Amino acid sequence: MPPGPKIELELRQFTQTRDVYGGFAETFEGKRTLKGVLKSVTLAGSEVVQRDKQTVPITHYFRVRKPADITITEKDILTINKSKRQFEILHVENSAEQSRWLTIKLLEANWMLD
Repeated sequence: MPPGPKIELELRQFTQTRDVYGGFAETFEGKRTLKGVLKSVTLAGSEVVQRDKQTVPITHYFRVRKPADITITEKDILTINKSKRQFEILHVENSAEQSRWLTIKLLEANWMLD
């Protein structure tokens, strides 16, 4: 585990279910709790990624051991358990391509309002 205080984040995965009107209801379903190190970017907005042809700031990094039974994607979100803090997943990086550790680049929801 990388150095730093450990925190638990809940992985919530994007799901679509058919509704009674023939369309789809889109929700985020809690899948599992991940324990890792959450680090904020020193100067919010100083690091960015490209997403949907736009430049998006990274507010946090989450370093976690790669779960064997679930795939984490950019469609998912992470939330702090029992809190309203929510993070969009901007990019999932498989460190050294060894499938042991993931570095997840995040954007905290409403980070500009704080």
